[in-house]
Amino acid sequence: AATSGPSATAAERTSAGPLDLLAKALELEGSTLTAGDAAAGDEYGLSVSVSRDWAVVGAPGDDPGGLAEAGSAYVYRRVDGAWTFFDKLNADTPAAGDNFGFSVSVGTLSDLHSLNEADVVVGAPRTDETTGFGRAFFFKCFTEPEGCFTDTSVAEFVDLQGDQVGDLYGYSVATDGDSFAVGSPYRTHAGGVRAGAVNWVDPSYPATSTTVIQVLRIMPP
Repeated sequence: AATSGPSATAAERTSAGPLDLLAKALELEGSTLTAGDAAAGDEYGLSVSVSRDWAVVGAPGDDPGGLAEAGSAYVYRRVDGAWTFFDKLNADTPAAGDNFGFSVSVGTLSDLHSLNEADVVVGAPRTDETTGFGRAFFFKCFTEPEGCFTDTSVAEFVDLQGDQVGDLYGYSVATDGDSFAVGSPYRTHAGGVRAGAVNWVDPSYPATSTTVIQVLRIMPP
């Protein structure tokens, strides 16, 4: 269920000035989001991300389909000032212990049409627990057609995984427009064991969008 403070008009929601942002923050004070299917141990709220009128909350301890700690993520939209449930996300092939939702990030563009769509990245750092590679999942969420799409045939869903045992790829995620970054803090390289790395990924390059290119891996000096 979701509750919210005073409503805001469409014009107010498209404002981007500092005072408008402060007003929005004050509106949210005292508001509470909880999962409609909450259960003990879900760890709902371990990760949270908000962008304009979209929000994502991770619940890495959730047991979808009875799979212990496979994890889930919940997407919300702010409509007329009220945060309302939009969709529940899971991995395409969830498995116990994945911790999908350990990290989440939602991004929107600044133009008006972006009020109706969002990019969501969800990390599952303990996917393939025996190897600890970890994975990150990319979703496109739309109000029309409504939902967060995971259909690989229309290239709206992408998942990536670490390439070393124990990477914990997906431990942290961040979005910036159509590209996103994925942290793998246990990655070993020339800098040392578990020196860590950040993987910058651009799903829109090349233009076919059916191929995801890891365009840059950032490692500490």
